[in-house]
Amino acid sequence: MSMFNPDLLASKVVPFEKFKPFLTVSGGHASFPDKNSEQGKSLIAEGEKALKYIPGILPLSKYRMFTDNGDRKEYESLYFERRNMLLNLIAAELCEKEGRFIKKIMDLLFAICEESTWVIPAHNYSVSNHYNTVIAKMPEPVGENVWAIDLFSAATGALVALAYYFFRDTFEKEIPRLFNERIIYELNKKIIKPYLSTIELWWMGYISPNVNNWNPWINSSIMTVAAYAVHDLETRKALVRKCAESINFYTNSLPSDGGCDEGPNYWGAAGACVVEFAELCYDITGGKYSVFKNKQLIDAVKYVTKVNIAGNYYFNCADAHPESVQNYSMIRRFGKLSGDQTVYSFGNEMLKHEKIHKLGNSHQPDPGIRALLDLAPDLSVSYTAEKTAYLPALQIAAVRSCNDAGKGFYLGIKGGHNAENHNHFDVGNFIVYHDGKPVIIDPGVGTYTKFTFMAETRYKMFAFRTEDHNLPTINGEGQWTEREHHADNFSFDEKNGTVSVELKNAYKNKKEIESYLRTVSLKNDKIDVFDEIKLKKSGSAVFRYWLIDKPEKISDNEIRLSGKITMKISEGFNVSIDEIAIEDISFKNDWNRDYFYRITINPAKAGKNIALHTEIK
Repeated sequence: MSMFNPDLLASKVVPFEKFKPFLTVSGGHASFPDKNSEQGKSLIAEGEKALKYIPGILPLSKYRMFTDNGDRKEYESLYFERRNMLLNLIAAELCEKEGRFIKKIMDLLFAICEESTWVIPAHNYSVSNHYNTVIAKMPEPVGENVWAIDLFSAATGALVALAYYFFRDTFEKEIPRLFNERIIYELNKKIIKPYLSTIELWWMGYISPNVNNWNPWINSSIMTVAAYAVHDLETRKALVRKCAESINFYTNSLPSDGGCDEGPNYWGAAGACVVEFAELCYDITGGKYSVFKNKQLIDAVKYVTKVNIAGNYYFNCADAHPESVQNYSMIRRFGKLSGDQTVYSFGNEMLKHEKIHKLGNSHQPDPGIRALLDLAPDLSVSYTAEKTAYLPALQIAAVRSCNDAGKGFYLGIKGGHNAENHNHFDVGNFIVYHDGKPVIIDPGVGTYTKFTFMAETRYKMFAFRTEDHNLPTINGEGQWTEREHHADNFSFDEKNGTVSVELKNAYKNKKEIESYLRTVSLKNDKIDVFDEIKLKKSGSAVFRYWLIDKPEKISDNEIRLSGKITMKISEGFNVSIDEIAIEDISFKNDWNRDYFYRITINPAKAGKNIALHTEIK
């Protein structure tokens, strides 16, 4: 059964004049931080910085860079800067309420309305043929026939709609009729009309059910436009009905355990957007439509509690960075509304460490603004991390030494397959943290370029390859693409903290492999990794472990990793340590390091049976 009922939801939509947003954790509707509060002062200070901002031009030469050389940053940095500054100004004015930021808000709104397109170059697929995968060199076509909606055109629409909702009366006093009409015109042209006029955009799910974060992210943005800026009740209902239809393609595709195969970073643009959508459904119906107690949605939110390591560190599978700041206000609020104490206490615990909430970027403006209303933690509630976490459909398992997330060992391991969204060749990969800090890592993902998402280049780049994870290459080959390359027999003995998984079928040269069983366990504050590879003919395997702290060899088969933690390798292997310079700024920012360190382990002799035991304690 689908999570959202499109017809029932549309039937309960209230007129624009009766719409009142922002459900809070207490079940009521809240006001923004007072201008004299610590939070209010922080937001106003950011708004004051934005008062000095002069938007740069968005030249065609920068738009073309993506098709010319794969560069996304030159255009996107200017594009997002405008929107982030606008969001800061909106938040500042909502706190101060004195009109000081209005003229600058209007300046940036006008600049954004003047843009030929809100679609970024990397997503500007040619619209002369809806199924053409060629990126166009410039926005097309000319005139009213806008077709494409991408992540950030939809997010821009949501941001513009929020500004309209809060300040439309003030805009009317500043420039009667014309300014508000321009805003509504651009929303109709770039968002409302194209959304309602097609089902052919891939992310909608009508043509292909293979959708990812684009679906809930864009649909929640379209719902924001409908709620905050659409006056005509029938258009309002049509948008809501279609958004619900479309987002059901995503929720219907969720695994039974609620896991997000795109990793914890993208959960903020996937599962979190479904929660935002649910909140908008509640608000736009005047509280008459609610899915907060839907088990599938509760499981999707619980995903973040299961992949959290400590603080903002998460098990970073797929295109995930090691640290991820989630919308903990939303998570805590959802826990309250759903009645799930684990979700509530987790979100609440994370809010305890957030003295001042940073508004974040403009990618998801509605949940960003909502977060400002629900920040005070409940000091009477505590959170205890589970010693084990398991997502059987996603094949992710984790074990801790103790219930204190900041103490002892954390071991995470994944199975899965190589057709996952934002896939890396990481089937069977594991990571180790100690006292809440990284020891053996997944390097993560670097700066996105054109080549990141091209099949012929993605798996030639660092950190997507098998050798960029804590996995071996076998007879010189790594894993390979598509679902046929997968893990088998993934099993988790939670009582004994042990995971075993067969990895043979994940490899490109699986016909050369009889079996490859990896068994990983955390018991008595000691981690054991057993790799048993059986080849059909004599061969070899090269094992690798990735670290950010410089290791030190104690002996031929023993290495000090960090602090008092040591790694011991079984006899019969040669061990070397490589220092690898970090050049990509994204990796530098993620790890605050200039080098990765790689431990490389080679069998001393070739053979049909390769058995490696790695002990970490």
